[in-house]
This record gives sequence, C-alpha cells and structure tokens, in this order.
Amino acid sequence: MTSGSSGPSAEEPIPPARREWVRNLGPLPPDLASAMERVPRERFVPPRLRSRAYEDTPLPIGPEATISAPDMVAAQLESAQVFPGARVLELGSGSGYVLALLAHLVGPKGTVVGVEIEPALVERSREALASLPLPTLPRVLEGHGDEPDLGPGRFDRLLLSYAQRWPFPPAWSVAVVPGGRLVLPLTGDGGTFLTTFTRTASGWGDRRRGLPCLFVARKPPPPRRI
Repeated sequence: MTSGSSGPSAEEPIPPARREWVRNLGPLPPDLASAMERVPRERFVPPRLRSRAYEDTPLPIGPEATISAPDMVAAQLESAQVFPGARVLELGSGSGYVLALLAHLVGPKGTVVGVEIEPALVERSREALASLPLPTLPRVLEGHGDEPDLGPGRFDRLLLSYAQRWPFPPAWSVAVVPGGRLVLPLTGDGGTFLTTFTRTASGWGDRRRGLPCLFVARKPPPPRRI
C-alpha cells in the first residue's frame, strides 16, 4: 500500500488555546506535541460535541464507537515510537483523528493506512482527513483487519484502537516487519492495559505493559458467506 497525495496545501494557523491544551497534556516528545497542535480535533467529532472536543475524555462518534481521550491517544503514539518515513497501519481507525496525527509523524515519505468496520465512519473520516493540509493523505479502508492480504511485511507499526484478547490473528504478524511494533489495549484476566509488543522472527515478543485503559471491545467480523 502506498500513501496518497497530500490534502489541502494551505497550512492552517494553530490557535493559542490548542497550543496551551497540548502543554497541559503533560511532557510529550516534540514531534508528537507538534502533531497534536496541528490537528484540529473538533473536525473528528460529531457537530453536537465539537464544544467538548478538547476535553480529556472519550466521546461517542457512532454506535458502539468513541474517539479516545487525548491523553490515551498521546500514550498510544508515544509507545509506538513512530518515525519519519514509517509505514503505519491502524485497525479500528474510527474517527480518523489518530490517522491525522500519524500523517504528521511519518511525514511526506511515510504511509498511513486505517481499517474501519463501520461504513459511516469510513466515509466521515475520509472527508475529515481530506479537508486538512496533511503531509501525506491516509488511506481508510472498510474491513475488520484480519484479512491475510494486509502483508507481508508492509508495515513498521501496527496500532489497535479497540480492546483485543490473545491470541492475535496470524495476519497481523505477517503484516509487520521484524523489529516492528504492535501497540494495543490488551485485555486479560487482570483488566485492559495499553501494551506494546515487538515483532520477532517467531512472532510477538518483548511485551511491555503500560497504562490501564478502557477501550470499546473488538466488534466481531461479519460471517463469511459460503
């Protein structure tokens, strides 16, 4: 998969209130802080909730779907350690807000792809992303993210924006290059924690458990027709 053409070319001014909001989120890596300053979060929430776009809380964006709280988004992306030129896949891309942040983190030579199961969210996120002056335009695909044609080795980073239990679909490890990272809300007997795995030659290793979190559970894929 390759990146699309960039969106509108005119850079939008950053409101001082948004810069202050990012500072209040706590110390962030400079590239992540810059990305969060440059992406207008209100574009990715329903119009009736735009006055609450910068509250540090999840907001509903559709049936059984939310846009994650800003501090959790920051924790996800900091754990992923995205770099310029990286190829990144987000499963459960929802509103498209994380995709917009990723576009700034990977820059014009990077690739950002989102997969979302809800058709309405796919269309709305595409429209929101196309309206912004992003370095690279993310692709948003409709699907459930378990498809074997995600790979092989197409991505440096894989992010999940829904809660998932072990074991993981085999297609995920095939899609990520050795040394790449998987960041997800991993659910087990002790609860759900933001967890980072490193892709090894034999699968997923070097598991690092981070913050406890609350994410919408994974929606099962539709049954296959025979």
